[in-house]
Amino acid sequence: MQPIVLMSDSEYNMYYERMKEYMAKYGHFYPKNIRESITQNFLSHPEILNYSNCYLNEIYEMTGVFDIIPNNPYDRFFKELTKRFNIDGNLLDVACGFYPAFASRLAKIKQSGTIDAIDPNVIEQDISGVNIIKRFFNEKFDLRNYDLIYGIQPCEATFSMIKAAGDFDKDLFILPCDCGKIVAGRSMVKLDSKVWLKFAEQLLKQSTSSNREYKIEYTNSFKQPIIYTRKKAKRRR
Repeated sequence: MQPIVLMSDSEYNMYYERMKEYMAKYGHFYPKNIRESITQNFLSHPEILNYSNCYLNEIYEMTGVFDIIPNNPYDRFFKELTKRFNIDGNLLDVACGFYPAFASRLAKIKQSGTIDAIDPNVIEQDISGVNIIKRFFNEKFDLRNYDLIYGIQPCEATFSMIKAAGDFDKDLFILPCDCGKIVAGRSMVKLDSKVWLKFAEQLLKQSTSSNREYKIEYTNSFKQPIIYTRKKAKRRR
């Protein structure tokens, strides 16, 4: 496919070489199908300006492609996140992916606080300002030291995030993926998107304490709604 992002041949070759260098170093950590998808769709995927897959987003961020694409998916997630929450606290990036690219971006912007990034597949261990946790996230994960947990397309970790945030009374912000996957016992089940959202809302209602509000909110930024919980504003007397 021809590159769909407007850039010169020399720019395209520069970014493509950066991707190749990354894949030469870390590609063996990726499953074959994901590895092939990255190399085949890099700078050619038709969704790059809208909602490209999470693996390409990580590569676009770390190679600098997102620096030349205004209003890219990470820009939009950052805008929606900072509209609602202060990022200068202790943050946990759940299901950060093979490369915790968004956490790395936040670490360069934050004025205070910490960022931990958790994922069983994470491969980059030395990222300035980001503490890597290489393990699965589940609802028993200790959130006492965090102010906000967030996730970009955290897939099957989404419901565990909702439950854990409720149990520990923590702020939560999620852009869910559209795969409809949930963990049911030891099995993975795929649901229709509307059914998935109903399950999510039921869990939010059960898990969110009375001093908090929960939202499933559609925005102009993404086709999927964003999910968040936060403390209710104090009423003025």
